[in-house]
Amino acid sequence: MAQTTTQRALIFLLRETIGDILLFPIWWYTTGMVRVAKKLLSEWVEIEEWLSLRILLKNMFRPMFADYSKTGRLISFGLRIFLVTTKGLVLVAWTVIELVLMTAWILVPALALGLFIRQLIPPING
Repeated sequence: MAQTTTQRALIFLLRETIGDILLFPIWWYTTGMVRVAKKLLSEWVEIEEWLSLRILLKNMFRPMFADYSKTGRLISFGLRIFLVTTKGLVLVAWTVIELVLMTAWILVPALALGLFIRQLIPPING
């Protein structure tokens, strides 16, 4: 018996939908996680470059504005200590945010599935 174009299209859509649903967890925890990890790492590197901590640390003991007096060196060192501390705290905060996002990426599907199963199974009243 010949199938109509509509029947073939519906079968194709149903097969694709079921396949996508079944392959979603595999994609989420492999390719998707790698993409998210690369994106978060590139954002972290971008923030580190924007804060320019490496340059600041390289020039830690050089006087600012070519002021080679003892006072100039002391003020430069003190200011750079302050900048390294504050920028370091910003980088640590950003690192924590990115770790939370990566953890959320890992846990959200499992939590959603757990809550879905919990809705299907009635609680046992003791």
